[in-house]
Amino acid sequence: MRYFCQFSIVAFVCFIITSCAGRYAQPPRETITFDYVPTAESPPGSADVTFALVGVKFIAPTFHQQTLSLQQGIVLPSVAPPPPLFQELTSNMTKDFGEVLTARGYTVKGSYRTLDEMIYPDKEGSDLILTAQVKLSADTSGIRYKRKTVQLILNGCVVTPISLTALLTAAVTPRRGDKINLLLIGIPLFSGAVMMGMDSVGVIPSGEVHVGCEVELEAYEGLTGELMWSKTILIPSFTATPKATIREHPEPITWQQLMEIDNQFYSDIGRVFETQYDEILKQIYIYLDPREMTIVKNQAMELRKRKVY
Repeated sequence: MRYFCQFSIVAFVCFIITSCAGRYAQPPRETITFDYVPTAESPPGSADVTFALVGVKFIAPTFHQQTLSLQQGIVLPSVAPPPPLFQELTSNMTKDFGEVLTARGYTVKGSYRTLDEMIYPDKEGSDLILTAQVKLSADTSGIRYKRKTVQLILNGCVVTPISLTALLTAAVTPRRGDKINLLLIGIPLFSGAVMMGMDSVGVIPSGEVHVGCEVELEAYEGLTGELMWSKTILIPSFTATPKATIREHPEPITWQQLMEIDNQFYSDIGRVFETQYDEILKQIYIYLDPREMTIVKNQAMELRKRKVY
């Protein structure tokens, strides 16, 4: 009988802990994919322009966290690496650039991770160098934090995790001959409401993060590095709401950290970019019209003649 009682209490405690934990479980991260397939293709080499392709870069300035800097509007370059979502976005965009150029009938060299990786013969053998920058801004200044506590309430009684630990200990290791009396450890589970206190489990954010983004498409003359042509593609701004509890954060948290710890926040942002990705590449396909690029190439070759000796 004693062991049955112990087992019952242990099962009861596990049920309470499991039920409480379930309240704060995050949803799984959604799988985000970035892929574009051109719907029309021209014969290979039909466009008399050779492009060298340099990898797409991700740029995300961040607001300095000090109050004075926020008031002055100072924006500093982000030193944190881009979240994996945006690493995948830029990597796949670089690959799809190659597919777009090929579908348009251009000859393609590369891709190269950076312009510095290109050797002189590659630059000389290319009419234009194509690259792009994904520029993202995420304003977290509207996010506020409040301390979050957990209360376990059963039959009008509040049970804290500390009390549950005491209950579990008493249930598993009673002294020989003792009866298990829940009142002895201060948890009158089935009597009137008794406040046992609250345990802090971190802070929860409230408010929205405002996100804006644009893709800058650029073509350079290879030997001089002169910018010959550019287009900007705007992604409609949107908001995302973080919800996950944060254990500790000595300073206001960054959007990069939110994407790391908050699955729903990550998925919400990822879905927007997944939806916009096709639209971005379709627009790039339109911009890279062979008639226009032939004009840009001729201008680049004139510049090369004047500046390269």
